[in-house]
Amino acid sequence: MEWTRGWLLEPSWLKPAHNKLKGNQHAIAAVKDRRATLAGEIQQFKDAIAYRHEQLAHLDATIKLLDPNFPIDTIPPKRPRRVKLFAAGEWAGQSGTRCARQTTRHSVRRRSPRPSPRTTGADRPEYRALT
Repeated sequence: MEWTRGWLLEPSWLKPAHNKLKGNQHAIAAVKDRRATLAGEIQQFKDAIAYRHEQLAHLDATIKLLDPNFPIDTIPPKRPRRVKLFAAGEWAGQSGTRCARQTTRHSVRRRSPRPSPRTTGADRPEYRALT
């Protein structure tokens, strides 16, 4: 039996095995990836806020050009309107998948019958006059 040297002498089989941590490598990688994604989203939101502050400063300057005595602080913030494209629950679950398939099926349609590149199209009536 091996004994480790250290503050307290204890058998080596009582020490936590480092190879048990190898099973968590996939979980750690997934959590690190998720953290990086969230950090990137936060940075994008901060950049968007900074850009909107710049836009707001330009609008304030424009208002001051048009009316130097206008109190800009009296303009209350307005809640942005949300555009409702689908009814509640219409895009969720299988109905959403069905809706997406129907939308794709209806939006992708043939514009005009064209011959394939392998054929001349002479066998089709609409292309006989061209050959």
